[in-house]
Amino acid sequence: VPPAAIKDRLTFRFALGAGMVLGLLPLIFILPGLIELYYVTLQKLKPPDMGLVRITALALIFYPFSVAVRAQSEGLAAWLKKPTTVMAGHTIFLATIMASGFILLFLGAPGYIICALGLPLGSLASSATMRLMMSRSKPKLTPIAPTITSVGHVR
Repeated sequence: VPPAAIKDRLTFRFALGAGMVLGLLPLIFILPGLIELYYVTLQKLKPPDMGLVRITALALIFYPFSVAVRAQSEGLAAWLKKPTTVMAGHTIFLATIMASGFILLFLGAPGYIICALGLPLGSLASSATMRLMMSRSKPKLTPIAPTITSVGHVR
């Protein structure tokens, strides 16, 4: 259901809640016992790699949250019929990931940290860009022409 008004925050609050739940859910699998069952037994990882799995899971807590916020912004822009805003958000998303990746690589960060920082930063930058563009654009009403069929007026 689309929001009742542009300032309606119901879908935004839902996105925040869903992002928090989805961000915390993977932490269940890094609990002692479950980490060995899932990653060692089922995924066939080596036990010495469990430290890396824990660090990566902790580092990626904010990723689902940031994706939920970006998705809500994209949905709002689509509802307002602003495809250019969505495309600008995608451009900033990719540019932020690339820039942060190169900077972190230059600083010597390990790959799992580059990913864990770059993806949420890209999503948040994309969302901020789309929200800025939507706040600066004037709403325009798109007139809908009446539709006439063989049985008469539909609208």
